[in-house]
Amino acid sequence: MNCVTSGHGPGVVTVMTSRSGAIKPVIDPKANIALLLGIRTDI
Repeated sequence: MNCVTSGHGPGVVTVMTSRSGAIKPVIDPKANIALLLGIRTDI
């Protein structure tokens, strides 16, 4: 299945942008949807 949103293909959608650079990325090794939902704890 293809995704027509932004032309990125399935599963990728831009959520936030900032023209002025106000959004700062943070690397978090525990940032995983399976951990947040309690589906897996071994990651």
